[in-house]
Amino acid sequence: MDLKYLKLFEEFTEGKFSSEDIDRSRKEGKKIFATIVKNLPDNDPKQPLNVVSIDKDTNEITVTIDNNIYYVDLKNVEEIER
Repeated sequence: MDLKYLKLFEEFTEGKFSSEDIDRSRKEGKKIFATIVKNLPDNDPKQPLNVVSIDKDTNEITVTIDNNIYYVDLKNVEEIER
């Protein structure tokens, strides 16, 4: 019976921030921190990421790391710089 609830919890995909939060941080020049960056297996979650844009339809964030373009899913954003 407990596994049923665990399965429901794993399917929960909402993140901590909205697309508006990310867009606001981009406009203010604040960086984000993400646990998973697509196509970057050795991502350091403590490395700040520069936000270039966010696709509000797919919630995919375009970021730059060392002048290279990468993508982050909104649900993987852990923190926004203060």
